[in-house]
Amino acid sequence: MSKPPFIFQTIDRENFWAFCGQDFIFNNSNPAKFSVDSHSFNCNEQHFLWQKAMFFGDMDVAKQILASKSPTEQKIIGQWIKNISNVSLEEWEQKQDRVRSKRPFKLIFIF
Repeated sequence: MSKPPFIFQTIDRENFWAFCGQDFIFNNSNPAKFSVDSHSFNCNEQHFLWQKAMFFGDMDVAKQILASKSPTEQKIIGQWIKNISNVSLEEWEQKQDRVRSKRPFKLIFIF
């Protein structure tokens, strides 16, 4: 059973939801079956890493991520993405929000 996220208030009384760990419902690794652009995903982490591999043109890693059923394994495979340069990494960082917006719901991360 998923634990609810922590709620805390800032000095100006705005509410923020903080969550972490696999026990939390909004964790990217939690099961969440959905389809985007005719591809099926079993969690948000799989979708994000697949999009990252596609962005960098690493089709082999993208296929492995898509074939994997384990979020932990998907994250490991995602570390194998090739063709990453400083320039393309900056471009990816700018595109991440658009990738997240294709999900069935949006999560806002505050660092």
